[in-house]
Amino acid sequence: MDAIFKEGAERYEKGIPPGYLDRNKGIPERFGDLVIWRQLIDHAKDAASDIIFITDDGKEDWWWRFEGRTIGPRPELRSEFYSLTGKTFYSYRVERFVGLLGESSESQVSPEAIAEVRATSEKLDRATRDRQRLDELNKRHRRIKVTLGDIDHRIRHTLAAEEQVHQATAEWIAAEEQREQAQLEISVLGEQIRTS
Repeated sequence: MDAIFKEGAERYEKGIPPGYLDRNKGIPERFGDLVIWRQLIDHAKDAASDIIFITDDGKEDWWWRFEGRTIGPRPELRSEFYSLTGKTFYSYRVERFVGLLGESSESQVSPEAIAEVRATSEKLDRATRDRQRLDELNKRHRRIKVTLGDIDHRIRHTLAAEEQVHQATAEWIAAEEQREQAQLEISVLGEQIRTS
């Protein structure tokens, strides 16, 4: 697994799919897509066959998107797959795959089953978007927390400096009062000396 973690860290730093959008997850979760990817490649080599990958992962680190539409698997994935296996990589979202099965004249998939898969897929998409929004909110919270910590530190530093200024001012006032008292005593003593 260490080799996968090292490879994943290098790939994710460069934005190489799949899985780089999971780079903020904990370990080992952040490398789950890469583990699957490596298993797909290994299976294609062992079986000497093309691969059809069915997934509900809708993130852009798997899918090529253009003007808001999903075109298919990312070209980088297809290219890497072919260069490592000599085979073709196909990928479909579950809903799309079941829809294609439903269109096939040989398919025994009922319209109800297709509708159920679509509903489940939509729920998973919403859950994924919600999780991504939650991750973003957590990032913002951490940034705000750091900023508030910095502000708190600055305020404490400023209050400490103000306290030092206040203490120095009080010492100066006390010294000024002592100076005035000493001058008064000198004046009184000088007057006594003149009159004696």
